[in-house]
Amino acid sequence: MEPRLRHYISVRLMLSIMASGILAGGAVILAGTLLIEDIVDDATSIAFREIENRLSIMEAILSRIERDASEAGFKALAMLEAQYPSIEEAMAAGMDTLKNDAERLGVDEVYFISNDGIIAATSFEPDVGFNLFSLGTNFVGRLTQLIGSGRFENLRISISTRTSHANSYQFHGPDGADFIIEVSTRLDRAIARTFPGYELHSLLKLLFNTGYEGNDYIVKATDVLWGLNPPYRSFISEQPIDPELQIMIRDASLSDGLWTEPDGKNTIIVRQLKIKNEELGIADQGLFVVFSVRTSLSRDFIISSVALSGFLILTSIVLSFFLTRKSFDKRVTSRLETLETAMSKVAAGDEETSLDDGMTDEIASIGRSAENMVAQIRERNTELLASHAANHALIHELDHRVHNNLQFAMSLASMQSRTTESTATKDALERMRSRLTMMSMVQDHAIKKSDFPDIDMTRIFYDICAEISGYHGYSTAGIKRWIEVEDLFLDTETAIAIGLVAAEIIDNAYRHAFKTSKTGTLSIRSEKTDDSLAFTFDDDGEGVIDKVSVGLELALALSDQLGGSLTWQSGEGHRVLLTIPLA
Repeated sequence: MEPRLRHYISVRLMLSIMASGILAGGAVILAGTLLIEDIVDDATSIAFREIENRLSIMEAILSRIERDASEAGFKALAMLEAQYPSIEEAMAAGMDTLKNDAERLGVDEVYFISNDGIIAATSFEPDVGFNLFSLGTNFVGRLTQLIGSGRFENLRISISTRTSHANSYQFHGPDGADFIIEVSTRLDRAIARTFPGYELHSLLKLLFNTGYEGNDYIVKATDVLWGLNPPYRSFISEQPIDPELQIMIRDASLSDGLWTEPDGKNTIIVRQLKIKNEELGIADQGLFVVFSVRTSLSRDFIISSVALSGFLILTSIVLSFFLTRKSFDKRVTSRLETLETAMSKVAAGDEETSLDDGMTDEIASIGRSAENMVAQIRERNTELLASHAANHALIHELDHRVHNNLQFAMSLASMQSRTTESTATKDALERMRSRLTMMSMVQDHAIKKSDFPDIDMTRIFYDICAEISGYHGYSTAGIKRWIEVEDLFLDTETAIAIGLVAAEIIDNAYRHAFKTSKTGTLSIRSEKTDDSLAFTFDDDGEGVIDKVSVGLELALALSDQLGGSLTWQSGEGHRVLLTIPLA
């Protein structure tokens, strides 16, 4: 009983503690994760409202800068129109002269564009011969309408496709002329005019705090971009942006102004910026703000929570397991083992062994009841020895009392078996009840035939097999039993000892030999000679017989008490041979 019971208790205890720990830890992690996600969502909403306010400020600043830059540009265009009535005169003046003109007029570059969109004369050498009509249909349409119109147009702040510098552009089509004049002003120069002491980078970092590199943020602006078509460029670095971000903006549907893409620890959000003042020129799209949302907070919390919870759960499992196991061993397991060992000694004839461990629970009650039974048996035996004349009547009376006490002990074992939740404990109590049943069975046969006290072993073996098979339930229905023990009658003491041995061997076969098989044959045969009596127990089961159980230790002790031997043979099945001498 000890190995199976302890193993059962250890495994079930470990699983129950582990399951409770995992459930508790999982609940804490889930609740914390939901809370962190709510905090991130709330912080993101608050940060967006703040950034929207900053965008409004940026719109106002850009509008002011664009107005000032366009006024200066329009003045420069008017002066250039008066100085160069034809595009040929501008081409004849040369690049160096146009550079001096741009510096004198307070702009950065000057362009003279023919009616087919080609830059024919300019102060910016890389753009000589560049076709402006390649920049897009809408742009071409607005430029062609300027030719000969006498009107001025302003292109909103954009970034040069050649230099990646942010510029303000103004255009003018002289009245009746077949060319267009363009001037551009670096945004840094325009900002310095409108907001002395600032330049583009410092102004954007001030507005969006983009220069902040710390990690204690939830949402922050990381860049301001421009571009009507790829490649998009950064206002802050004045360089083309990362290729992956290029793809994000190109593939994203920005109709709702928002698009997200996870990049590991953060989520990148691109929001399109549209300046609401529509009086400033022909380009009202192409501005984007890039945000970074720190979405790794939930993941970091989960990782740290799992690590901490795992350590605490493991620690609690180890501590709880050993503490609970020690307590259960002391209160239940060890006491059942002690009681079983004591009953085996009593059954072997040891008169010094006590079955009462001094406790007040059901296990102790079973021990006291069994001890009272043994005490009554011993008292009756003493009285019977004192009077040979009353021996027969007293034996009969004793048999009745023993039978009643055995029934009482079996009832207590059954009651305890029904109330316990442990399968192993219930199994131990049921085996103890089975042994008491076998003893009661022999006593019952003796009472029924008081004039012939010897016990019919054929009937005993049938009853033992039926009792054990019934205990193991329907799983034994396919196991056939052959009992060839005929005309064999033994005295009560010998019959009890042989019956206990047989019960242990038969129970062991049902538990182990037929554990994996629902069919088979169990046979019991007896052979009597002049000086010995042999019982052979055969089975054709496939399982491995447990030869180290307490029950088989009891069988070996009883065979020694009978002066006989108990041997094992294993082949295709199992054979147990009990041999005892005849007195």
